[in-house]
Amino acid sequence: MIHRYSFHSLARWAGITAWVASAVLIFPAANAALNDTGITTCSNADTNGLPCPVAGFPGQDAEFGTNGFDFTKLDAAGNELPATATDHTCVRDNVTRLMWQVKLSSSTYTFDQAAAYAGTVNAAGLCGFKDWRMPDPKELVGIADHGRNSPAIDTNYFPSTPSDWFWSGSPLAGYSDYAWGVYFGDGYADYYNRYDYGLHVRLVRGGQSFNSFVDNKDGTVTQSNTGLMWAKCSEGQSNTNCTGTAKEMNWSDALIAANNSNLGGYNDWRLPNPKELLGIADHGRNSPAIDTNYFPNMPSDSWWWSGSPSAYGSDYAWGVNFYYGGAGYYSRYAYSHVRLVRGGQSFDSFQLTVTKAGTGSGLVTSSPAGMSCGATCSAKFISGTAVTLTAKADTGAIFSKWTGCTPLAAKPLQCAVTLTSNKTVTAVFGTADIKVTAMTLMPASPAANSTFSAKITVKNQGTAMANGGYLDVWTNQSTIQKCGASSDKWIEIGSLAAGATKTLTVNLSAKSAGSKTLRAFADGWCETSESNEVNNQMTKKYTVK
Repeated sequence: MIHRYSFHSLARWAGITAWVASAVLIFPAANAALNDTGITTCSNADTNGLPCPVAGFPGQDAEFGTNGFDFTKLDAAGNELPATATDHTCVRDNVTRLMWQVKLSSSTYTFDQAAAYAGTVNAAGLCGFKDWRMPDPKELVGIADHGRNSPAIDTNYFPSTPSDWFWSGSPLAGYSDYAWGVYFGDGYADYYNRYDYGLHVRLVRGGQSFNSFVDNKDGTVTQSNTGLMWAKCSEGQSNTNCTGTAKEMNWSDALIAANNSNLGGYNDWRLPNPKELLGIADHGRNSPAIDTNYFPNMPSDSWWWSGSPSAYGSDYAWGVNFYYGGAGYYSRYAYSHVRLVRGGQSFDSFQLTVTKAGTGSGLVTSSPAGMSCGATCSAKFISGTAVTLTAKADTGAIFSKWTGCTPLAAKPLQCAVTLTSNKTVTAVFGTADIKVTAMTLMPASPAANSTFSAKITVKNQGTAMANGGYLDVWTNQSTIQKCGASSDKWIEIGSLAAGATKTLTVNLSAKSAGSKTLRAFADGWCETSESNEVNNQMTKKYTVK
């Protein structure tokens, strides 16, 4: 006889009591990739919705992967529709390559009635296909969005989805009277009596996949069907047969242990998200629901942490129980086991975001293409991609610096960043404003046909480093000059930091006697883009004796 308890009842009314075997969330088995969880923010011990990273809680779910889904709407004939369409019939999941029914049946069914319903849909040829079936529980939870509640799904693509239960097509291993269902109020799953309960149905079509493992003989196991690499043993265990006692720790300590691990010579270990962790569950087994040839000596009645905070409550995080192979959310203060993961689908692509700061403006583009900020300030790139960003300042502005990106020594307008996680790069654009602030003659009234000096002070009143170019000087010029005009003498100004001043000395010749107008023109060839070009020139009246 199977004894079944409601996980939600325990969570709400019994606090952090034992995690019973019936509290389950089922993971989607996918051929090439797994859907992410949809969780976009981080948490501490008792607060959700925090920006990442969080001190003491490193390497959370939101810091890896795409943190989203990739769906396409389809009409009744299977043709693609825009994302704004409101009359779509099916949805294609571009990550798992499965196709889903959108409109639900008007009634609920027992498990056996649901199987018959699939036959009715196939007879009608939904979206042009007749191979619709009941999803397995892993596939069904694959479209759950753990960053949402009530319902835990994207209602733009799956409108009118109730926060209720949906049947999978999978009986519970060892107990033929029960089958798995998924609750779309918060995205977990449980098993139900297949004869006594009426649940909703959402059909799927497309290929299914099965677990395939390779023991790497270095304490790690590669999951071939997902590309993930797993720790063979739980934390606290070691050797070929995972001898020793699996440690239990709270959520913060579990995240820190993953962040500090160098197992197998790798330093990018993390806690898996719940969909990944359940991916190594074998729902054809129980006690434990895992292939013990690859994961030996695993406690069968305990829970393992994921790196995913739960949207259900401010102090819960998802975890997995390997008695039947399910998961639920658990108090972050409670103690659970830890199994580490690295690589795989969570590293397939990462988001690179560019922000612009400063008093100036400009454009940032990327190589490989994808970023033109401007209009597009965020783009996805495959894990490990070396992206070169190039800044181009607008007229009147100067590029100042990169933050979060390594500048290229020979090309300071460019920087390089390698995507191993979601990253944000800041391009700072400032303004330069070179002004002649003072002129002093020595002597003040030179004699005709003599030599005299002019000490001329220039200042960069802007917010960005300026290459001041040349200071051009005329011994007698009352007319405002244009860029590139030929002067009597010139001297190089050089670089001038924001707010900096520089005094330059120019030796000049006094010719005939009389009243003269000394003119100085900072950046006389207009090599520096400035916010104010008018104040670059200054005159001083003087007399040649």
